[in-house]
Amino acid sequence: MAALPPFSSQRGDLSENNGTTSIGALPVACGVTDVLDSPPAADQRLTVIPNPARGTARFDLGSGAPAATLSIFDSQGRLVERLSKQDGHWEWAPGAVIPAGIYFARSGDVAGRAEAIKFLYLR
Repeated sequence: MAALPPFSSQRGDLSENNGTTSIGALPVACGVTDVLDSPPAADQRLTVIPNPARGTARFDLGSGAPAATLSIFDSQGRLVERLSKQDGHWEWAPGAVIPAGIYFARSGDVAGRAEAIKFLYLR
């Protein structure tokens, strides 16, 4: 079996550019990146109670939030259910065919604003 040549940054195997290191052709980034330009207001955050949920999950968006629908997606991104807001919140009571796992809830309004949250559903 032939031995691999020793790693050498002089051969171009390793390069740095703007805090990102490339190994061969693959960029490797380290650190934390904030994907939100500005976080949503505290009174307009989508919350789920309880999390993890067992049986029924209740979703709230906060006071004055105009979102009327909430979509539940599974971990593969498939739409599981779309809920309508009732009494200022949504309640999801999945049937027996819904497996335990990680789900995502996304609220949206007609202006295109959206909030999303990840939650765990247990049977």
